[in-house]
Amino acid sequence: MSDIKDSDNRPTDETDASVDAPAKKRRRWPWVIIGIIAIGIIAYIPWYYTSDPAACAKCHAMKPYYDSYMKSLHGENETNCNECHVRPGWFPYVTYRIGFYSEIFAQIFNLKMAPWGATVPGESSCTRSNCHTMNRLNSPSGDIKVNHLVHYTKAHKKCSYCHAGASHAGVKGIGLQTPPRKQCFICHKDKAAKCTYCHTSKYKDGTVTKKPHF
Repeated sequence: MSDIKDSDNRPTDETDASVDAPAKKRRRWPWVIIGIIAIGIIAYIPWYYTSDPAACAKCHAMKPYYDSYMKSLHGENETNCNECHVRPGWFPYVTYRIGFYSEIFAQIFNLKMAPWGATVPGESSCTRSNCHTMNRLNSPSGDIKVNHLVHYTKAHKKCSYCHAGASHAGVKGIGLQTPPRKQCFICHKDKAAKCTYCHTSKYKDGTVTKKPHF
């Protein structure tokens, strides 16, 4: 008799299960939508903070860096911070912007910041599309011979070696935007008395202050 009852009940159970399945799916959908919205908000917060350099100034530790950036050529050209401080490519770009939560966390709890995914600007950042080129033979003024490609490929000098203060000149010991003469003579000391090695035009009285290079 028990076997008969079980067989009689089985179709009923299967019917109930088939009826409950759509109902369970309908109850699940609101939570899926809420989850998608929550993920979107969580991802948008760091995305918002990294969209505008002014957002960096909201952190008191970054205020001097932002002020110096605004006075630099990068600031005048409205270059975004992550164009220099994040390696080119979609993966480093997305990783940094979402990982900005680490900096928000450090700011809230007054911890030492260690930006996740951000780096000191390297050559790949400086030479990205529509930025700088290594095919420069002179200084911007045209007065000084500076073969950038030779310095990079043969002398193995990074851009930041000469241009440490490209956007943050003088902040916490960072150097100037353009290197001082004494820095050039670290490598070119033996050429200090040979004017034409560096200068494209002959010195004229009254054009520059007479200061010996050596």
